[in-house]
Amino acid sequence: MIKRFFLISFLALASLALFAQQNANGIRGIVVEEDGTPVMYASVALIQNGKAAAGALTDTTGLFVMKGTFKGSYQLKITSIGH
Repeated sequence: MIKRFFLISFLALASLALFAQQNANGIRGIVVEEDGTPVMYASVALIQNGKAAAGALTDTTGLFVMKGTFKGSYQLKITSIGH
């Protein structure tokens, strides 16, 4: 009986972990200056073969999020007025 309980508990927790991984696709990060100050409203782009594959803007804390699945090699280009 105890073995069955542990097996069911393990399978339930494992399925939750797998479900969480499905929504984890994407790239996120924080853009900061050398002194650690966040760079607000900077443009962040993923470049592949000279073309922009995805893009985002940072928020007031410097955070950006790009949703999607990105396979392969990319360059990350960050631009901001005054930098």
